[in-house]
Amino acid sequence: MERYSARTIDELSRLILPQELMKKIGLKPGNNVYLKIIENLVIVQHEENSTEPDAVVCQISERGRITMPAKVKTVLGWKEKDKVAFYHSGNMIILKAA
Repeated sequence: MERYSARTIDELSRLILPQELMKKIGLKPGNNVYLKIIENLVIVQHEENSTEPDAVVCQISERGRITMPAKVKTVLGWKEKDKVAFYHSGNMIILKAA
């Protein structure tokens, strides 16, 4: 698992995905992604690669942002100004509190 930089959740609950990670798994602005919570991690996968029934769907904005759903923030206790670290493994981006 490869670690990338950490980013901060902004005041509108948005998080910018690193462009190099988006390219690695074939994501582009406008794509939908699935967010799946596993223990203290969030797994981000391209919509085409996920079959998880309880995953949350988000759309990537033109600037590479995703808005963190309330369910994710509540379960993990994340809030604005928290730092989130990015990891890459296979066809997924993994988010973890930094």
